[in-house]
Amino acid sequence: MIIRKASADSERDIDILIQFRVDYFSHDLNLNHLSKEEEAAMRAQMPDYFHRHLGKDMTAFIAEIDGKPVGTAFLLVVEKPANPVFLNGKTGMMLNVYTSAEYRLRGIATKVMEAVLEEAKKLELVYIELLATPAGRKVYEKMGFFENIPENGKTNMKIYIKPDKE
Repeated sequence: MIIRKASADSERDIDILIQFRVDYFSHDLNLNHLSKEEEAAMRAQMPDYFHRHLGKDMTAFIAEIDGKPVGTAFLLVVEKPANPVFLNGKTGMMLNVYTSAEYRLRGIATKVMEAVLEEAKKLELVYIELLATPAGRKVYEKMGFFENIPENGKTNMKIYIKPDKE
């Protein structure tokens, strides 16, 4: 097995990342209701995204066996104003840890995650956060990830921004 960084200059790599991202949402997250329109919109947006971000504020790793792509993981670098928790302002967000169904339970996700953690050290990230699926949680916990429950009384919240109808 080879674990390598994806390149923004490789259309093959970008095609692999796009396919694994669609597979992740349509299979692993049980979003079998992913419509053709949603998938088409995702596929239309991603080539430009990967060309603009790969090798800059994003690193993607591809696992290959005998030249066949079998898994991936994305690391986004998120730079924020410094605070006492991240004095250099650099944190990471892990996305799309994915292994093709026929290659699961072979340690591929663990190997890809090890590559991501090494990259995070090189980039001097203070921490990496991710959202774990039930299947991935045990893998992440073995690697040292833990459930992040703020000790300062704060609650993690979000809001979806809906565009005004025209």
